[in-house]
Amino acid sequence: MGNNPSRFQGDRNPVEMVSWDEAYEFAKRLSSKTGHRYRLLSESEWEYVARAGSETKYAWGNDIGLGNANCDGCGSRWDAKTTAPVGSFHANEFGLHDMVGNVWEWVEDCHVDSYRDAPTDGGAKTTVGCSHRISRGGSWGYRPWFLRSAVRFQDYAGDRFYDHGFRVARDIDFDRIEVDRNSPEAVLKEFLTLIDKGRIKEALEYVNPGDRKGFSDEIQREKIDLPKEIILKKIKMNNNHAEFSVKGTKYGLDMILIDGMWYVRKWSNDGQDI
Repeated sequence: MGNNPSRFQGDRNPVEMVSWDEAYEFAKRLSSKTGHRYRLLSESEWEYVARAGSETKYAWGNDIGLGNANCDGCGSRWDAKTTAPVGSFHANEFGLHDMVGNVWEWVEDCHVDSYRDAPTDGGAKTTVGCSHRISRGGSWGYRPWFLRSAVRFQDYAGDRFYDHGFRVARDIDFDRIEVDRNSPEAVLKEFLTLIDKGRIKEALEYVNPGDRKGFSDEIQREKIDLPKEIILKKIKMNNNHAEFSVKGTKYGLDMILIDGMWYVRKWSNDGQDI
């Protein structure tokens, strides 16, 4: 924040020359700054809003037409030259501009060759340490074929391109609040909320640094289905220990205070360390 790395500068031009890693970090900082939870779209979310209820190649039909987007062959004055100011073309049926063309948009998902084992809840398919991420939508320098709603691209998460940008979504069911790290209850609830949302990487930020190794595997192995009422209401705290039950199984989590900030240290299942 505070620096625009784009090759094509303009008050309304989309940002580009950002890697997936930087886009992800931007969403985290925006969340911290605003108190709401912002993130990259999942691949399935992106296609849903790009199609906007359509079943055709493009949201407006099966032909690229003229003046519907910015690409190499879209019939706009920016074609194959530069990005266009955001909102230069008609919005889709969901009211969203520039879902295709202009810049490729990084999404949350790791690259896999197929949709096999893809999440059924619209979430992103991620694995710890994946190096390549998906981008969607085509760009000002690509031919119309790449703007089709079904086309997917993949690149190294650390690379920057002057036709790659991103779009963020805001979660409204669990708006992020500024977590009071002086409160073990607040830290624990945010930790469990992030697990429930499948955002393991962010959840690990609330784990004692000395205990993070292997913690992600333990979380995924347990696959705890956390009802929202557990996260919000039914956690019992006793000093630095918390307990809750899910489907008859009792879980316990120990907390630790380090330099004035509370962290999750370990958890147990029916009294046994996980």
